[in-house]
Amino acid sequence: MAGEVMIAFDHVARLKDALVAAPNDYVTFPAPSAGKGRGFMPVVAGLGIAANAPNKAGAVATIEHLLKPETQVLMARELGFFPVVKADLPADLPGGIKLLVEGVSKTQGAKDALVSLLPVGLGAKGGEFNKVYVDTFQAIVLRGAPIRATLDAQAVTLQTIMNETKAPCWAPDKPSDGACKVN
Repeated sequence: MAGEVMIAFDHVARLKDALVAAPNDYVTFPAPSAGKGRGFMPVVAGLGIAANAPNKAGAVATIEHLLKPETQVLMARELGFFPVVKADLPADLPGGIKLLVEGVSKTQGAKDALVSLLPVGLGAKGGEFNKVYVDTFQAIVLRGAPIRATLDAQAVTLQTIMNETKAPCWAPDKPSDGACKVN
């Protein structure tokens, strides 16, 4: 919104405010496709009730309310969080939310859609892991660095993080014994 970003790849919740504030100023599109597919990270959330919860009936009622299609539609409309149960989104969604729906739907519905889980097992190194992706994007896209050389250099940094944390591979990669190997 400050005019400092021309293209953004981010979690829909962080894009929502700008899209809702000025839907005519933005365009959404599916995640780009690469050699193995159009990767995206769905957010998987769960609800549970502690075994010793003082009001289990109230907790059950709360979860049942949250999972109602009409509640899910309201959360989509107000928060930009997409339904986790069968719920048809109405045509009268705010323009910015429609943009989010369009971008997410095109990504998830693409013939080469590839579900990627959030990185796990990185502990305190999660920020360093993310920085590898930001640095790679900036080098290649913003500064025109050679793609293969940049990927190869960043792979060394990424492998160091994987080795230090002993983080195993996560989907869509196959499970690993020990630290995931960067290819």
